[in-house]
Amino acid sequence: MENSEKKNLGIQNKKRINIAILDMDNLKNPHWAGGQARVTVEIGKRLVERHSITVYCSKYPDYEDYTENGIKYIHIGLGTNHARLNNIAYILILPFVVRKIKADIILENFTAPFATCFSPLFTKIPVVFLTSFFNPKALEKKYKIPFHIITKFGLKFYKYGIPLTKEQENEVKKNNNKINTMVIPNGVDGNYFEHPITEKNYILYFGRIDMNSKGIDLLLEAFSLVCNRVSEDLYIMGSGTQSEEAKMKNLIKIYGLEKRVKLLGRIFSPEKERYVAESKFVVCPSRYESLGLSALESMALGKAVVCFDISGFKWADNSICFKVEDISVEALAEKILEASKNHEVRRNVAKKAREFARNYDWDKSTHLYESFFEQVLNNFVV
Repeated sequence: MENSEKKNLGIQNKKRINIAILDMDNLKNPHWAGGQARVTVEIGKRLVERHSITVYCSKYPDYEDYTENGIKYIHIGLGTNHARLNNIAYILILPFVVRKIKADIILENFTAPFATCFSPLFTKIPVVFLTSFFNPKALEKKYKIPFHIITKFGLKFYKYGIPLTKEQENEVKKNNNKINTMVIPNGVDGNYFEHPITEKNYILYFGRIDMNSKGIDLLLEAFSLVCNRVSEDLYIMGSGTQSEEAKMKNLIKIYGLEKRVKLLGRIFSPEKERYVAESKFVVCPSRYESLGLSALESMALGKAVVCFDISGFKWADNSICFKVEDISVEALAEKILEASKNHEVRRNVAKKAREFARNYDWDKSTHLYESFFEQVLNNFVV
């Protein structure tokens, strides 16, 4: 970002803030490396131009503490091959770590399964939560545990929060209307809008490999219903835990899709952007999202998106995506078929989506983070 742009954003000559970020994930984590880890990097590498950033994340096999993009990463918990065991250890150990953190402000990423880690109870440092995960009810059906009760209870201890959407802010206020909030959405890289667009003969999913939350099981079953009626193959780009990837491969065999589904694995920029920009369209079959970063990036790269009409996609109306009203395999299959066959409609949706995505910018979001942190440190005396 040029100096003149920084000045316009109002981030010159500000007090240096020592920021600690609590984020279970990071982009080197072989188990996850999800969207929230991307958010931490994109916001962190911009904030670090003016401030100090330390991220406390979960251990994983062969981890090493490191500094990248000016951001220092410290790993805590267990570094086993069992992702969920590592997550549990991270949550249980975090309070002891928070007690020892020396910083001006702590940004806590809400994390599955019950969002809050109760950080304000263990420190006098101001804690700001980020609703990177804010749908505990979505996991209750799977685990048969009322996680949302813990979330509602935990919110009582927070004074400051950053919801990703207005819908999340409303939900926060229902539980604790005394929380000071600022809605700050995720962003996209400005270079995405300059990326050339073509249409090769494949449909793309990209993101974390997760059957339940990301709905890959729904996608594979839906594709099996229409694969004989569409010419495009399905490409799946991303990685996950060994167990989740095994489930995915098993479903591909069950549905007889071995010749129609191509597994790309985990791919990094700029090749990742190329695969998105060259797809016919992108399917984001998530059962829940906070703010679907994959969908937003797809739109910025000039692609139409097929997704369910869930709270995490309320920011996108039917003019800029193919919305599936019900979480139904049959309804998803029909929408995939519609996006495949209606070339003019698909391209018109993609064009509108790309213009819409220009409203989301990492630099603007970073400026809002910094402004909110300053308000917190000034006790909201603006």
